[in-house]
Amino acid sequence: MKSTNFFLFCSLLAVLIGCQSQPTVIKQEVGTQDHKNRVLVDTRSAFEFAGFHIAGSISLNSGDFLILKNPKTEKRVLDPDLDQIVERLAKRGISPLKQIILLGSSGADTEIQKWRWLLKQLDVRNIEIVSFEDYRARNKNTVPQAVPEAVPVWEVRNPKKIIAAAERCFATWSEGDCQ
Repeated sequence: MKSTNFFLFCSLLAVLIGCQSQPTVIKQEVGTQDHKNRVLVDTRSAFEFAGFHIAGSISLNSGDFLILKNPKTEKRVLDPDLDQIVERLAKRGISPLKQIILLGSSGADTEIQKWRWLLKQLDVRNIEIVSFEDYRARNKNTVPQAVPEAVPVWEVRNPKKIIAAAERCFATWSEGDCQ
């Protein structure tokens, strides 16, 4: 009886140990070594970012910066607390002193356009727009970069002007009005 129990225990242990699968690893693409003056901002969906992204990039989604203005119509607007928005961006390494590379599904998708508009309004001028696939192709053999460190917050100029235009240029996108 003891040998049968021991055999069953060993068989069960072998099955449990032998059948364990490796944990799922999310694949990350490599970035560039010049990361101190550059921030890669992935504007694709959170799902796409979680599934595959460039090492050292950060994810920004415009929906995370909108608040519900009217629950009945589900109308959303840019959070009017621009100082808080700047603080959130600075924690992710974004600054007017850095080059910002906006990555998206294509170079012309709406999410990229929204972020380009808002960052320009917040005095970030060095912005490059690149499709995710084009960036990967150009940077195949580069060293991975670290996630950007937090930077000091900066003062927002013309907050009333930004808030006035944000509904049509960030909450929604109007090609003609927001370039």
